[in-house]
Amino acid sequence: MGKKAEFARSRFKEVRQKREERMERSLSERDRRHGIDRSERKIDKVVVQRSLPNEAQKALLLAQFAQACRLPAPSTDMCVLMRHYAKVAEAAVQKRESTMTATTSPPSTESTTRKRKRDEEDVEPPAADAAFLDTVADALLQTQNAPAVVEEAATSRKNEEYAADDDEDTMTLLQDILQDDSGRRVVATLLASLNAAHSSKCEAVANAVLEQFEENEHLPQHHVACRVMSALVQFGSDSTRQGVLNLLRQRGTTTEGVERLLSDRHTAGTIEQLLKSYSRETAAWLCEVLSLSIPSTSSSAAETGSKKKAARQRDTTVEAAAGEHITTKKLMELVNGPVASQVLLQLVHTDARRELLKRLSITDLLQSKRGTAFLTQLLKLPVPVASSEGGEVREAEAVALFSDVLDRLGNDLGEMAIDKRANFVVQALIQLLPLMGSQSARHLERLERGLGGAAGISALAAHGNGVHVILSLIDAALALPSESAVERLAEQLVTRHNVTDLLRDKYGSLVVRRLMPLISRKASKVGRLLQGMVEQDLSNLVYTEPGSLVVKAYLNALGKSGASLLAQKLARGEDLLSMCRSPYASHVVFALFELVDPTTHTLLCNALKLHVLPLSTHVNGRFIVEKMIAASRDVCENVSRQFLSLAQERGTQHLLCALLARMDTRSKQACVEKIIVPNLTTLATHQCGSIVLQKLMQAEPTVLSAVRQRLSANSLVRSDLAQNFFGKFVVQIAQQAEQEQHQ
Repeated sequence: MGKKAEFARSRFKEVRQKREERMERSLSERDRRHGIDRSERKIDKVVVQRSLPNEAQKALLLAQFAQACRLPAPSTDMCVLMRHYAKVAEAAVQKRESTMTATTSPPSTESTTRKRKRDEEDVEPPAADAAFLDTVADALLQTQNAPAVVEEAATSRKNEEYAADDDEDTMTLLQDILQDDSGRRVVATLLASLNAAHSSKCEAVANAVLEQFEENEHLPQHHVACRVMSALVQFGSDSTRQGVLNLLRQRGTTTEGVERLLSDRHTAGTIEQLLKSYSRETAAWLCEVLSLSIPSTSSSAAETGSKKKAARQRDTTVEAAAGEHITTKKLMELVNGPVASQVLLQLVHTDARRELLKRLSITDLLQSKRGTAFLTQLLKLPVPVASSEGGEVREAEAVALFSDVLDRLGNDLGEMAIDKRANFVVQALIQLLPLMGSQSARHLERLERGLGGAAGISALAAHGNGVHVILSLIDAALALPSESAVERLAEQLVTRHNVTDLLRDKYGSLVVRRLMPLISRKASKVGRLLQGMVEQDLSNLVYTEPGSLVVKAYLNALGKSGASLLAQKLARGEDLLSMCRSPYASHVVFALFELVDPTTHTLLCNALKLHVLPLSTHVNGRFIVEKMIAASRDVCENVSRQFLSLAQERGTQHLLCALLARMDTRSKQACVEKIIVPNLTTLATHQCGSIVLQKLMQAEPTVLSAVRQRLSANSLVRSDLAQNFFGKFVVQIAQQAEQEQHQ
């Protein structure tokens, strides 16, 4: 019951984490398409680190190692210590390398030498970290032959799990540690720390742990111990990885055995880690047992009969060991399986690609979500080879893959392009076009006919899923050496009759934005048409969401000179202020500040200088003021005079961070001493001022140092802020900085 409940909790936690990560990726991709970068604008998460155990606690952990590593709190302390000493060892290695580099350079002065010695006194001696890690390794090695002492209830529970092993030897203490959730964290952290410290004990610990997996046949599939086996692959040497692979080979000598290993989530993770860290040997084993290896066909006459005979004997041995060839039905079950599919995805970029594509039915793959994702990966070729011969092979492989899949799809290409999953397969097929060299134009025409010609392509551009296929088609056409291919495609998409509707449509604007590079081509009729329509309707486009994105793409296509001319017209007009306050047009002004030349930049700042303070508190205008602060001293002075009032407004933290970054050392020190420190309590306990102060502390070391000194000098202020809802976050940031300094 306990094991099942623990497994269910971990499974639910994993599903929830994956869902949250998927939502974050979706939001970040949407922001990327809209040109929004939120990665550096958030306040960093403050995590109060666990303090390191003292010498007495450290000695107690080592003295009672076997019991401590199986308890949650002591095992956490031990993991914290090992990670700390691993970081110290890495820093010592880096410092040693830098010192060796410095010795080869010209001799330094005496003062520099003394300075280096003072720095070395603050760092923990490298011998301490190595001694502690070696002591923990020795303590772990002593448990490999010691019998486990368990309670009567625990013994009965173990006997229920392993009823078939009643006559075998008593379980060792190390095996019990590997099956405990806290113990496996200690072992995995020890392997990682020894590997980071380049300790000689790493190989001994890895061999001792591997022996336990070899002696106990239940450990590799245990829901806790399997993670230690993955750590062996990740942090062990090649000999250790080969030992893990041999252990799995013994369990997967037949096709059914390998199917069980791939479908078991406890062993599949180890196999996936082997494919990442020990790829060639692991892939060869899986391809042989699953009958996915492609026999190498050589036309050379130098191949002797003995080599052919040896190859036949090897094939006979593999077939005898693996039994019958895996059926297509079983292979489809593995592809659609929630666990095995992740492992098979790693085999896509090996010699098994052609065999998988030949044996699997594309129609069956398109019926499921995992099958569609698997087919998409099958159509992605590996990284190109630098040599010319490799390029020719890659070109021939792309042509063969494209022709084979297109022939097997038949007339289903248009329906796949509007399907929510199958459209990714069509996009992967389109991405093969630039790899075909001189044959790309011919296959592009063939693909356009498969999509329904001009009428079908126009219909796809108005569909929510099909428009992404069209975007991939435009990207592929732009990457071709011939300019006529993309021009012919653009003429099918954009005409004088529909260009106005495309500019305002949420899907059509995507197509227009992707075709904007045609503006720089003088011979492009579509480019001239787009340029004329955007300039004619610019004042209306900037105030809509799709239109503002089109204008931004238009500015990028114009370049610095064209964007500067457009900005000069706006600076002389009356629409610039209203554009700064618009939720969509403000992005256009922001893009102008990044694109224009310095003269036009100053012209824009002068045009908006009188409206700096109202814009600083506006939800859209404050982003424009950030750009103005970086280039105009007058704007900096106007904003700095209202620092305290702006700090208590919502959303001004990034603007004030840009202000302090623009100031020189003297002005920054005056701002900290005369504004921030005297009003520390007011800012820290204010809803908006606390956010401003937190961001300033994380962005400016001067502010952080001043706040820390103020809190350490006045314990009453520190206590009041710690008890306040908004002030406690300021105290946590200061406390985190103190902990990092002590460590």
